[in-house]
Amino acid sequence: MNTSFDTLTFNPAITAPERQISLVSAGEVSVNSPEKSALPVQTRENLTRVVEEHIAVNKLLKQQLQQEFSNSIRITKDQIKAVPGYDAKAEELAVHFITRNVQHGLQRGKNADELTGIINQASENIRSAYSNTSGILEALGKLGPEQKSFISKSEYRVERALTGFAEAIYRDERGESDRQLFELSVKTREGDVVTIEFSSSQGYEQASGNTLDSFELSYEADGELSEQEHQALQGVFARVGQLADDYFPAGGGDGYNVFGNGAGDHDFTLDVLNNFDTGQLAGVDLSIGLWEGNEGDFRTERLDYNYAFDAKNQQQSLKLDWLTAGAREVSFAIDSSAIGHLDETQLAQYLAVIDNSYQEVSKNQSSRFNTITPTALASYKTALSSIFSLADQHSGQMGFSEPGSGNNGRLAADLTNEMLKTDSRYQAMANDEEELFKEGFSSLADFDSTFVIGEENQKGHINLTLKQETTSSQSRDYSGVEQTKAYDVTTLRGYAETGSKTVDTSEQYNIKAATKGGSVLAVDQEHKFDSKEQKGASVGGGISTATEIVTQSIDTSSLRLIEDIWTQDISHNKETTSQSTTFYGKEVKYQSRKSSQEASQTSTLIADIDKLKDNKLMREKYAPELLKVNQFMLDV
Repeated sequence: MNTSFDTLTFNPAITAPERQISLVSAGEVSVNSPEKSALPVQTRENLTRVVEEHIAVNKLLKQQLQQEFSNSIRITKDQIKAVPGYDAKAEELAVHFITRNVQHGLQRGKNADELTGIINQASENIRSAYSNTSGILEALGKLGPEQKSFISKSEYRVERALTGFAEAIYRDERGESDRQLFELSVKTREGDVVTIEFSSSQGYEQASGNTLDSFELSYEADGELSEQEHQALQGVFARVGQLADDYFPAGGGDGYNVFGNGAGDHDFTLDVLNNFDTGQLAGVDLSIGLWEGNEGDFRTERLDYNYAFDAKNQQQSLKLDWLTAGAREVSFAIDSSAIGHLDETQLAQYLAVIDNSYQEVSKNQSSRFNTITPTALASYKTALSSIFSLADQHSGQMGFSEPGSGNNGRLAADLTNEMLKTDSRYQAMANDEEELFKEGFSSLADFDSTFVIGEENQKGHINLTLKQETTSSQSRDYSGVEQTKAYDVTTLRGYAETGSKTVDTSEQYNIKAATKGGSVLAVDQEHKFDSKEQKGASVGGGISTATEIVTQSIDTSSLRLIEDIWTQDISHNKETTSQSTTFYGKEVKYQSRKSSQEASQTSTLIADIDKLKDNKLMREKYAPELLKVNQFMLDV
């Protein structure tokens, strides 16, 4: 009779060779039953031999487990010697070691990541112990089918225990949410798609009164991955794993606050795109969420994050939406060219726009936006910086150097920037303190982005758009480039405790230039700034006040440099109007209005006038060239 461990169970409490053995088949017969004649003598001897061999294997397994965990920094030899029930099965000893290690970590306040690390280390110890046992038996010529089966089954039961233990820790760490969702999809440049989905939920069984937990994890690869694609994916998985771990704990205790408490404890960070391998990958699509009851219930929360890279059209896009109870709390979107270079000076100007929006909305503000807003804006700044970094990385890989559509446009921009910085004849336009954009071309990737936090009528609301657009032109004689940088931002905050203040600000800077033969011939610039502040406050007794301040300014500069004759015309106009109104109910009781205006214009001519006055040949060259340049600037 060929009997394997698959068909046997034994009681670990009995240590004598004559253990209680049950043969699990069509019927159950006990070896130490009074009716011993129920089994032939040979069968009894075979069963006894199998059990004795299993006892020896079990003992060897426990020795190897002791050795592995003795070398671990998380459990001492004294703790191993003090294990209760040391004659138990090897898998029971393994689970005991794991339990002691995790309890040790919990006592020292370890978080989910650190506890997972403890379990992972314990898993390594266990795998080594089982592997060493198989190796020893094989070296002794004792590793037969029955021994292999015994070891395999034992190790399987440990792995099952480990899985349940990890799930329990996960549930304890995130017990404030009934359901959790995690969906990640990554697409490679070759079109292969890797999808990871995880979900957990809690239910209640009325009959037993028990809480039931459900964990589902799936991994699917649509297509065959190369080694390079696999490495690129691992980098994304590692960063997304940290992102999700930062997100899920935020659901407990702080009212589902994705962006943490502003102190950095669990603040959401957007570093998924750091070192994103655009050579191998085409995009990331991520959704993570928490909800109670059904999706759409009051405490539902969901974070959707998507990045796509289009190598064919040299474009990239990034979107993020955070929704709670069906309302959008924070969202931003960035559509960008995949071509551009890291221009730290220009990047600082765009980031200053973002910082200013927070400074405006946070004054005298005591709401939750004092904690959420800076973290959300920091994530937006990180996203914007990551987009520009990826464009720089891609441009380097592809050998692109232009910010617009051609090398000639890039050359014209570089020549113009150099002239604005170094030519002593150049006169800068007037810049007010409010204006953030400085003169010159940006070499960052062109983009169009939006950021929204809160509702329009909600204190702490910010609605911000930022964009840059560059185009290039080419004729037989001239190279031209035009660039527009602009932002619009609306903020609403508390004012004077009983009122509110709305600020609408927009700024636009436009520059275009023409070059010929490596020299700048023309530069036109226009800088617009508009701001409207509206304050309203209740005084009491039916009396309220309203104040409105409107500021508009425009600066222009037109420069020509032809045949060594330099001309530059600069104009400046600014108008400020303020109006104060006092109401009794809806009736206007008092109103005042003030206006101020400033304007200036300067013209510069740097040349030897006699060149044009007395030199007919010079006049014949200058006038037609000036006409052609002016016409080209209209077409740029």
